[in-house]
Amino acid sequence: MVFTTRPFCQHLAGLGLALKKGLRRVELMNVRAAVFFLFTAAVALFVHPADTGDLAFFVHTSQKWLWDWFADPSVQVGPLQLLAFRVGDLAGVLALVVQLGVAALLWVTSGRLLAGRDPWIRFAVCMAAVVLGLTYGAYQDGHPAQVVVPLLWVLAGCDAREGRTVHAGALVGLSAGFEVWGLLGAVVFVLAPQARAALRGLAAEVGVAVALFLPFVLAGDFRMFEYHWQVNADTLKSRAHGHINKAQGMPGSITTTAQGRAGGTANVRGTGDLKVVGPSEVDGVERSDVPQEYRDQVRQYFQP
Repeated sequence: MVFTTRPFCQHLAGLGLALKKGLRRVELMNVRAAVFFLFTAAVALFVHPADTGDLAFFVHTSQKWLWDWFADPSVQVGPLQLLAFRVGDLAGVLALVVQLGVAALLWVTSGRLLAGRDPWIRFAVCMAAVVLGLTYGAYQDGHPAQVVVPLLWVLAGCDAREGRTVHAGALVGLSAGFEVWGLLGAVVFVLAPQARAALRGLAAEVGVAVALFLPFVLAGDFRMFEYHWQVNADTLKSRAHGHINKAQGMPGSITTTAQGRAGGTANVRGTGDLKVVGPSEVDGVERSDVPQEYRDQVRQYFQP
């Protein structure tokens, strides 16, 4: 009679070797993650943009009383983005909060998409994104939602494809908390295995979005939907001579006696519809409703 069963010590040795390999992979993953986040933090701390786009306006809005966030129709971002700006501004590390937050979401999303692949591929993709300015740009222009929302859609799409449509709907609803167009991520439910599952995902999306905005509608002055978008002079609608700009100027805007065309803007350095602006009109910025943080930006578009 021949025994083919391996000794018990061999089983223990094999198990120990597997555990060592697993721990080594975890350690390497932790090292790669640490390098990635340290590099992102270094960019946030040492690379300072000269122009931060709409960031100053949103930070100024986040400093208001909570229920007044959406009293200004110009505020077209969601409460989650304003909350992130408020926390970062109070802590004095706004650049870190925005860029590390985007980096964390990128790390999670890439891990989901590249599951089962060589971990170095995930590391290379994330590092390349930071080198190419993805996290920096999210902070620079004041619209991190332009990165955050698509990444949340990708995660939601993965969940919807696997049948976890309620979780996918919650992610899409959360994306609307950064900017309202995040609701368009409902398209990911075409990946759901069943129509009923897709409907459950849609219900979860609507529920989360309503829960984010309803307190501001009920308790505050909510005027987000009163905003009228201006159309630039070089757009298709303007060239079709659409009547889009009213006679009166916006609060804080600068006007001249020059006659403008339909769709004309003031975003021209002394040329076009508004011609050359006089010194008195430029000085009018100081007496306008333009926030202090924006006045220098407004001035740069005019040549007295």
